[in-house]
Amino acid sequence: AGSFNTLQNQAFIETSLTLVGNSLASKEINGGFQNAANVSLKIYSSTDTLLTKRYNVIGPAFTNSLNAPSFIDIQRYPLQNGFYTIQVIVTDNYHDLKKSVVHYQKIKVKFNSDQLCTSSIQIVESYSKSQKQSALSKSGLDLVPYTVNYFPESINHLIFYVETYHADTVLGKDQS
Repeated sequence: AGSFNTLQNQAFIETSLTLVGNSLASKEINGGFQNAANVSLKIYSSTDTLLTKRYNVIGPAFTNSLNAPSFIDIQRYPLQNGFYTIQVIVTDNYHDLKKSVVHYQKIKVKFNSDQLCTSSIQIVESYSKSQKQSALSKSGLDLVPYTVNYFPESINHLIFYVETYHADTVLGKDQS
C-alpha cells in the first residue's frame, strides 16, 4: 500500500494485490476455467476501525488448467493525515478448505498544503500511456505495480513512480 494525494488535496491510500493464478483453485466455466478470491480489508487507527470492506476478485477465464494467469486488484481509499494499519485477508473462493493469507501493513498519510511533499514510492513492473482511465491510471500513465518483495538477479533495471506535491512552496509560483 502507498499514500498519494490529489490536486484537490484529498489524500488517499492505494492497495495493490497480485493474485497468482496457479496458486488458486479453479472452477470450470463455459468450457474453460476461472479463479476467484475474496478480499477482506480493514483500515484502522490506534483506536478506531475506519473502514471494513469485503469483495470478490474474479480472475480472467483461461483454457489450460495448468497455466492459470495472474491478475491484479487495485483499490483506493480516501483518508485524512494520520497513522494507519491495514489488514488484508485473501481467501481462495474455490479451494475446499477456503485457505487464507493474512497481511498487515502500517502506513503514514501526511500531506500538508503549504509544504513540499512526496507520495510513496511505487515500484512498477511496466507502464504505458493511458488510452482510457482505469484503476492502473495515474497522471496519464497506466502503471502495472510490481507487488513482489523479491528482485531476482535477472532484473537489470528498476522502474518506480513517485509524485511531488506543492513544489511551488520551494521553487516559487509558475516555475518548472
